[in-house]
Amino acid sequence: MDMIGNQQPDIHFNMKIDSNVQFLNAYIENQNGTLYSRIYHDSNIQKYTLPYVIGNSKVAHSHWLRSSLIQAVRYCTSVHDFNQQRIYLEMTCLANGYSLEFIEKRINHFFQHFDAISLRSVLDQQVYKKLRHRLFNFISEQQHILNRNRELKQNNQCFRLSYLYEYGPKHKFNEELQEILSARLNPSNPSSKANKINIRLTTKLHHSLNALLSQQKPSHPLLSEKKL
Repeated sequence: MDMIGNQQPDIHFNMKIDSNVQFLNAYIENQNGTLYSRIYHDSNIQKYTLPYVIGNSKVAHSHWLRSSLIQAVRYCTSVHDFNQQRIYLEMTCLANGYSLEFIEKRINHFFQHFDAISLRSVLDQQVYKKLRHRLFNFISEQQHILNRNRELKQNNQCFRLSYLYEYGPKHKFNEELQEILSARLNPSNPSSKANKINIRLTTKLHHSLNALLSQQKPSHPLLSEKKL
């Protein structure tokens, strides 16, 4: 503990012996020899607030909601505590002006992606345990994907194409464009030893007013003139 305290001076440790403790955003308790944990909400911090972002706030808050759900699963040992935290996150988005459709779409995508859609209707502790096990391995899976993408980039086998997108059937467009490019760029012979190219399609969204107002404005001589 002393070594960690010396390396991280911003983190302060208070040594004590007790059956429960609050550390960062986690509440940890020893319940008759069984480890119990959940998300801890500091009463001194205002509730139902979203992080301030620069750029596309809708995309950033979508990522925040997904990350917060992952954190909730990893922190909460009980499916009921996780469900309460999920409701809290949904209320936070609603309180900040996001529609119910926006929230439901991302919540459903989270459960579908991690094969736990049944938790939307039935709070089954066994299903929740499988979800927790999956998410405890999630970081290592992401690291593997990151290393794979880095390897493709180093071998010049991966490149990205970006296009302006606002509304419309983006998923179908991506599939058709990727099929056309793959047919033109990759070898037609399946047994060919030539390296196949990995194509990534991404979209460019219009900047929000929040992003435009947050950018540094160019200087102007009128702004630097001294008053007489």
